[in-house]
Amino acid sequence: MEVMLKNIVREGETLVSGSKINSIGLEDAIKKVADGIGWKEKRAKKAPNRGLGFACGSQISGLRMGGHFASSAVVKIGEDGTVNLIHGGTELGQGCDTVFAQMAAEVLGVRFEDIHVEMEDSHDTVLDSGMFGDRCTVWSGQAVIAAAEDAKKKLARVAAEVLDAKEEDLVFRDRKIYVRDKPDTQIPFVRVVRQVMYGLGESIYGHGSWGFPGAEVADFTKGHAEHFTPSFSFVAQAVELELDPETGKVRLLNSVAADDCGQPLNPLLVEGQMDGGSAHMIGQALHEISLYNDKGQALSSSLRDYKIPRAVDVPKLTNYHIEVHDPVGPFGAKGAGETCTTAIMAAIRNAIEDAAGVRITNPPFTPEKVLKALKEKKEGKQ
Repeated sequence: MEVMLKNIVREGETLVSGSKINSIGLEDAIKKVADGIGWKEKRAKKAPNRGLGFACGSQISGLRMGGHFASSAVVKIGEDGTVNLIHGGTELGQGCDTVFAQMAAEVLGVRFEDIHVEMEDSHDTVLDSGMFGDRCTVWSGQAVIAAAEDAKKKLARVAAEVLDAKEEDLVFRDRKIYVRDKPDTQIPFVRVVRQVMYGLGESIYGHGSWGFPGAEVADFTKGHAEHFTPSFSFVAQAVELELDPETGKVRLLNSVAADDCGQPLNPLLVEGQMDGGSAHMIGQALHEISLYNDKGQALSSSLRDYKIPRAVDVPKLTNYHIEVHDPVGPFGAKGAGETCTTAIMAAIRNAIEDAAGVRITNPPFTPEKVLKALKEKKEGKQ
């Protein structure tokens, strides 16, 4: 832990690839995890066959690859004040529809339930480069904000005339539009919507797109790309486990993690990403392996033979959110979904070494591999 604290990157530093660190809360994450797992106390009083492991991870937040130039979104405001939102991304279970609805509601000053996210299809959807590289919240989110701001400007022009105020002095909040510092000078959001639609004969659309300013296509032959990602997300994670030296079986007891995904827009969704990412990588660390016979036929082709973690295989999971405002991300947010998978496998490996004094580097760390390593250690081969 102390070595990590001395060697982590800092805000403003440039990586060997040329990319810059715009925001980072990794130092606080490491300290928070160490306190949460009881790192110093348990290291000082080590229990037999118990091990503690610590690791950190990072992930690009909003990757720019090849022809991925921008993301787009469209909002349409109905006469009842509800907002239809169309974005080019795909809801994979990561929660983008929820977060995008939050963003649109925040900009337009309406409620979350007023936003209806339309189902995307390849015929009518707007441009988006894809949901990968932890770019969903950052790229598509900025496009949603831009679309909502575009629609907001059309409403502000009419509201300013009605309220006898400047457009820049208007505040959109709680389904109302009012003058800053004059909360009594206000008008309902839906009334302005209807005045625009009926008075000007216009449907209220807002269009937005976003691409990381100055982004370049990564040159993998040179290993250099100064602006191929706007930011990086980080995670620190510690694991406590118990190892049976007779069977080689590893039992996870506790996991503590702290993420730096900028400003969490929906902490509950981030919590789900953290738990899911940990469970996912526990499978890769301890259970999941593809086996084939000499003829190339799969021997682990069903869930009977290919073991994935069950509820009893996942320990108590404690997660902390280190809030850091990223200057590029929407409302200060960075990606979370992929980052949370980057540290726990290394933490488990380190905990096994701490418990048994054997170094295993080829996951999954099955009982067979642990017993083999213990045997080699006893014979002086490791």
